[in-house]
Amino acid sequence: MWRKSNEQEMVYSIERLDILPILRRKGIARKLLNKAIERITVECRQACIEITALPDDDGEVTTENLVTFYESLGFEKHQKYSSRIDLRLYLDASVKPQTVFDSPVFFRTTI
Repeated sequence: MWRKSNEQEMVYSIERLDILPILRRKGIARKLLNKAIERITVECRQACIEITALPDDDGEVTTENLVTFYESLGFEKHQKYSSRIDLRLYLDASVKPQTVFDSPVFFRTTI
């Protein structure tokens, strides 16, 4: 599930990506995430897409597994908390701020 932010224009969030344990490691999550990115790109070519690496309690998938997976799709770490890591993907590098990690801004400010 993905949604457009009500507070920030051009910011989209991918809320949840759940794959049943029996169906994992078959490329389904990658296909779903790529399809969501593709649909968001059609809507806004300069979007910032946010996703959170927060595993379920089943213990099979770790935060580190999720971060590695999301980074393989181009996401970069934004903020780290005790139990989760927020990541961002900029569809247009020209709007990406210089520092993504812990940066409070979504987009590069023009001077």
